[in-house]
Amino acid sequence: MLARHFVALITALATLSACGQTASDQVRPITISSTVSLAKTVEAVREDLVFESRGVKLAATIVRPEGDGPFPAIALTHGSAKEGRWLRGYQFLAEFFAAQGFACLIWDKRGTGESEGDYIEQPMMEVPADDLLAGVHVLQNIEYVDGDRVGVWGHSQGGWTVALAAAKSDDIAFVVSSCGGGMAIYEQVAYARSVAYKERTGSSEGMKEAELFGRELFRYMGTGEGYAELKPKYEAATKEKWFMVFREWGFTDAVPSPDKLKLAADQFMFRASFDPASSEEAIKVPTLAIFGTGDPSTNTEAAADRWKQHFETSGNTDPTVTVIEGMGHAPWWMKDGEIVMHDEYRAVLTKWLGRFASAD
Repeated sequence: MLARHFVALITALATLSACGQTASDQVRPITISSTVSLAKTVEAVREDLVFESRGVKLAATIVRPEGDGPFPAIALTHGSAKEGRWLRGYQFLAEFFAAQGFACLIWDKRGTGESEGDYIEQPMMEVPADDLLAGVHVLQNIEYVDGDRVGVWGHSQGGWTVALAAAKSDDIAFVVSSCGGGMAIYEQVAYARSVAYKERTGSSEGMKEAELFGRELFRYMGTGEGYAELKPKYEAATKEKWFMVFREWGFTDAVPSPDKLKLAADQFMFRASFDPASSEEAIKVPTLAIFGTGDPSTNTEAAADRWKQHFETSGNTDPTVTVIEGMGHAPWWMKDGEIVMHDEYRAVLTKWLGRFASAD
């Protein structure tokens, strides 16, 4: 029960309705809309394919501009939950990138849609990072793609994934982290619980205490370390009003003992200890980390500062951290049956990606 509630937290593209079908080698016009700007239309080609990662076959689609290329390319990785090409959000993003001149690869998470394998949230990010790298290598070996201009984009949980993938391989030319990364998973979860408390009560009193307790609790849940130190703090926390948001996730008056954690060691809740610091500090390629001040799932100020600190440590010479005023966790939403993108988010992405659109 605890794990089920936890997985529901960091929802990204899964919140968008799935609609429409993908067809192999189909050419059709696509329209990219923003909240303010005029629409941009481009002819796009859609090609279905299957690629392999860690012995598992993943069903994928490439959406690209019409023509022979060579095009720059971008591989889109997922947020949490069961996500794949059937989500209109992923199709919309692929079309958006195609309109910018990129070939874009999207796929069904392992164990979802038409992909093989078992579905499981992987908070240590190794498996999704390897799946992402496999997608990058697929793009690099396609004749109409410029293999030297293949980058990655990840939203929410995908922000941690793109950082780890870029740290593991020199094959990635650029990185875009959208509303993710910077902070450890357990820190982000703790913050989101504190925001939930404010939303329930209408008061910020107790928010900081809830966040600090949540950090210690979720770190323990992810590592199994610190039980003796946490136990008295946990017992005291159960008497606080803000503990209500932890009870909502199934926590009782007694902290789960280490042996209980081992029973569900394969589940997201019990392994939420991933810290992206070492990955982000290893990134040497141009990187864009973009956040919104209205994001209830992310401590935007702290996450943006962490990215900056990690860039300073890495010596990355081409980092960009952008915070958009008022933007929420998902910079796109449904309006009158269509998906629209936050105008400033669209503008930032378009301008930043423009340098890779040309081989010059």
